[in-house]
Amino acid sequence: MLRADFLLLTTLLSVSTGAFAAAPPAPAAATIYLEADQVDIDDKKGVSTYVGNVKLTRDTMIITADKMTVYRDKQDLKKVIAVGAPVHLHQTASATSKAMTGEGLRMEYDAQNGEVLLNDNAKLLQESNEFTGNFIRYNVNSETVKAGKGATAGERVHVVIHPKETPKTPAP
Repeated sequence: MLRADFLLLTTLLSVSTGAFAAAPPAPAAATIYLEADQVDIDDKKGVSTYVGNVKLTRDTMIITADKMTVYRDKQDLKKVIAVGAPVHLHQTASATSKAMTGEGLRMEYDAQNGEVLLNDNAKLLQESNEFTGNFIRYNVNSETVKAGKGATAGERVHVVIHPKETPKTPAP
């Protein structure tokens, strides 16, 4: 039984997903590493639940949470839902993407549509630019951000966008 769970976990971890936050797509063979205090895998339903100091690592992306649920259809990743106090998302810079961090009390990643949704006290930082709101939706494919306020009166979305530095040409 333990060997079957290990084989299922190995298969689950090797599924292909899009990368977060404008990072280049990971190679199809990119491995996903998950660590947790406990794991529950239901192969028939295609659902795996990881609880306790959960850490997901894939290429240059790291997600940490208190609990993470991974949904898959056959061998394809469908969705990841993470909850924590808060959930942290970190993408290190690469040759084709900028460094990015995000957090919220809940995070959903829709692999089918390439969308990351940060909920409840959400924050997204990319370089010196910052988005805060009750929710932030980031589309990996179109590189678009949508943010919204909560239901409480007075809540607002806050965005700070700094100008890009232009390369300076040497004086003649």
